[in-house]
Amino acid sequence: SCAECLRDLPWLCSTAWPAMGTGGLMDGTTRLSRGGEPVYHYSFLSTFAEACVVPQQCCVSIPRDVPFEIAGLVGCAVTTGLGAVWRTAGVRPGDRVAVYGCGGVGLSAVMAAAAVGAEPLVAVDAFETKLEVAGSFGATASVVWNGSAEETAEAVRGASGGGVDYAIEATGRPEAMLAAVLSTRARGAAVLTGIPSEDAIVPLPALTMPRMERRVLGSIYGSSKPERDFPATLELYRAGRLPLDRLVSHRLPLDEVGRGFELMRGGTALRVVLDLTS
Repeated sequence: SCAECLRDLPWLCSTAWPAMGTGGLMDGTTRLSRGGEPVYHYSFLSTFAEACVVPQQCCVSIPRDVPFEIAGLVGCAVTTGLGAVWRTAGVRPGDRVAVYGCGGVGLSAVMAAAAVGAEPLVAVDAFETKLEVAGSFGATASVVWNGSAEETAEAVRGASGGGVDYAIEATGRPEAMLAAVLSTRARGAAVLTGIPSEDAIVPLPALTMPRMERRVLGSIYGSSKPERDFPATLELYRAGRLPLDRLVSHRLPLDEVGRGFELMRGGTALRVVLDLTS
């Protein structure tokens, strides 16, 4: 019943976001405890466990033949990346697209842009191994980030024939956000999906905003509605249109969750899945 939900923008719900920050569920309380002490829910979930309690309205049914590890990917990273391309930006066939950051979100954006028919499709990352993966997902060119935002943006403009229509940023780094803006051509848009620190500031070239009609679009959770977009995404996966299984680079048992975080921080892993049956 919040203003955003009444505007059909449930991903911006002004009731859910503050409640999520308390570590509880919608009523602010936790359903979990250990040794008499409360255990808090991360993002209403807390899925590093064999069982979890979530709000009923957050549940979406999935087909029985979809592996749980694939469904888990769709729960966050995949939906954020796909939605940034399909929902927030509305990329169309022939649009020029760049993706900054080729982790789980960025690679999902690459898949989405390739599926739509974006051309050229430029992947940007600091790790060449990630760029190779992006190429296998449909990127037609790649740029290694090894300089400033300005230098990287210039390389992207060169690789795209003069700038892109949409630059999807999936790192949360202010310098990548700036590079995304600088790599757009006239009427282009930088779509910012990465989560920066609360006090981060991005300085923008002000004159080019009106003169080139450049735009900056924020995108949280891919502007997606789970009840609509989860089934659609999984249907594309089942039809072989989205190779989501190739996003999984490591599978670990639950008691090695710490190693999973180390792999993530190392920058070379894609998605790390915890197998609760092993």
